[in-house]
Amino acid sequence: MNYKGQPCADCGNIIDVYSTSGLCRECWHKRRGEFTRHSDAEIRIAAAIERHRNNLHNYHSLNVNSVPVPEHRYVLEKATGKKIPKSWIVHHLNGLKGDNRVENLIAMPKGDHDSKALVNALKKRIRELEQLHLPL
Repeated sequence: MNYKGQPCADCGNIIDVYSTSGLCRECWHKRRGEFTRHSDAEIRIAAAIERHRNNLHNYHSLNVNSVPVPEHRYVLEKATGKKIPKSWIVHHLNGLKGDNRVENLIAMPKGDHDSKALVNALKKRIRELEQLHLPL
């Protein structure tokens, strides 16, 4: 749709050029500048989350420099700023393999995956959730 002659969705000024975004030239450039300030990693993560929003039962991967990387490892590494050793695993606390929110991920050595360390991590997450006082 061409929004020329209609008010801009942001500032309300009349759009004087062909526009498919519903924004005047100034607002379009302002928004474009906001989007380019984000790092490629943030954009990639946001796009992956949106793409897989309804598919939480399967693992997802991202292409980073043309190399497929498990999304859950990538998200946790970016959030912590530390590289996860290859011998470690990233566990999804709620059991949903596609739920790659940082608060749902924990990295641990393979040997600890079925041990007390995982149980303690799960208990800690349950306590955090109980503090939220969510309505039933």
